[in-house]
Amino acid sequence: MNKDKFIQDWLEGNITPEEMTARRQDPAYQSVIEELEGVMDVTSDLKVPERRSKAQAWDELLTKMEEDETPTQPQGKVVSFKRYLPVSIAAAVALLLAVYFLLPGNIQVQTGRGEQLTHLLPDGSTAVLNAETILSYQASNWENARTLKLEGEAFFDVKPGNTFVITGSHGSVEVLGTSFNTYSRPDRLEVSCFEGSIKVKSLKDEAVTLDPGEFTVAKGSAPDPPRPFEQNKTATWRKGEFYFDQVPFEDVIEELQRQFDVTVSMEIETPRRYTGYFNNEDLDEALKLVFLPMSLEYEKQGDLVIVK
Repeated sequence: MNKDKFIQDWLEGNITPEEMTARRQDPAYQSVIEELEGVMDVTSDLKVPERRSKAQAWDELLTKMEEDETPTQPQGKVVSFKRYLPVSIAAAVALLLAVYFLLPGNIQVQTGRGEQLTHLLPDGSTAVLNAETILSYQASNWENARTLKLEGEAFFDVKPGNTFVITGSHGSVEVLGTSFNTYSRPDRLEVSCFEGSIKVKSLKDEAVTLDPGEFTVAKGSAPDPPRPFEQNKTATWRKGEFYFDQVPFEDVIEELQRQFDVTVSMEIETPRRYTGYFNNEDLDEALKLVFLPMSLEYEKQGDLVIVK
């Protein structure tokens, strides 16, 4: 792995603990890791100037970065942002935008259809948001209460500290320091634990605890007993890959619409379950992979897909 790829994967939250441990022991990567962790440590102090739009503030930030390659924060910590601009521009810009607009008060981060975003939280924890997701929290009280509200899907890599709580329409998730995927949409809450330990609670405070490699689903009642999941096929949406195993067909359609910003019109309504895969790189290929195995014909009309 070259340094550019390492930085991109770090920004997107795709570095495993084992990879990070190996890189920390590699002298060629130690300075890079120190710089990246320095970014996380100081960017929570960046503020959008009053009476500035986000576009204006971002333009000013870029100008400042061009003028001063190593801007110094009030605490005297120096971070060189400019060198990282050519690396994975979309991911880097998303991350810098997220931390630059980290203002006291209510923070809301939102993605639309076909979008993903890496957001840096005040303590250096990260949240990678899938398409059509809203994440909100109170930044001014973050040190005392790491509490967020999630509508959609996100992968969290949480720094150790006080309790980290995510609330949704079907319950809540409590952790101390771990990495996990949370799907919190109107139909259900689904949580998959990759590291550490997680407590998933229903709205009635009925709870289960997840260990690494376990997931649960809650639909307004007690969460299901923990079950194992395939880690190489879960939360792969961060890489644009989507795997399904006996999933209600309407869930697959919704994900297609989210990822490609299209509308799928079903002229037939037959309860079906789908097992398969698609990626978000090619709509035509995705449509074939989803509909042809189900013996369904479809027709594209611009952003509309009619299924017969």
